[in-house]
Amino acid sequence: EYGNDLADANFNSAAFKVPGDLMEKINELKEAGYLSRLIEFLEELQKTTRKLSRLRITQDYKIYLMDYEMKEVKMSPLPKALYLLFLKHPEGILFKELTDFRTELMDIYKNITLRERPDKARLSILKITDPFDNSVNEKCSLIRIAFLKVVSEEIAKNYYITGRRGEPKNITLDRELVINEHTSRLQG
Repeated sequence: EYGNDLADANFNSAAFKVPGDLMEKINELKEAGYLSRLIEFLEELQKTTRKLSRLRITQDYKIYLMDYEMKEVKMSPLPKALYLLFLKHPEGILFKELTDFRTELMDIYKNITLRERPDKARLSILKITDPFDNSVNEKCSLIRIAFLKVVSEEIAKNYYITGRRGEPKNITLDRELVINEHTSRLQG
C-alpha cells in the first residue's frame, strides 16, 4: 500500500489547489456578472492555442514557450530546479524515490542559483525530496501556476508535473518539443 507517503497522498489536493487570491478574483467577476463573458473569452482563446508550443530553456535557465509569442514561464529557483529534474526524466519519478535524485537536483539548483548559500540550498533540497514533507507538492503547485499564468489549463497540463497516486509523476510533454540550450551541462 502507500504507507506514510504523505507527499504522494496529498499531490492531487495540494498541487492542484486554486490559489486564494485567484479564487477571490473569480468570485468578484461572478458577482459582477462577468463570469459568463470570461468563459466565452477563455473558450475563444483555447481554440487559438490548441497547438503545443516548443519549450526553450536558455543558457541562464529561463523557460520560454516559443510558439506562444516567446512567453516566459517565470519560477523561483527551487521549483525551476524541480521542474528541470522532471523534464530530464520523461519516465517519471515516484515521490518516495525523490531521495535518490537529491544530488542531481542539487546540481541543477546550484547551476540555476550560483550565488545561493550551500547550507540553505541543501536544507531546501532535503525538504523537497522528503516523501513525508508536503514541500514537493507546494513546488509542483507553483510550477503549475507559473504555466497557468501564461497558457490555458488545457495547454498547461502538458507542461507541468502530473500523475496518479502511487504512480510516477511526470511531465507528459513530448521531449521533441524541448529545446535545451545547455543539455550537455544538464546530463548526469
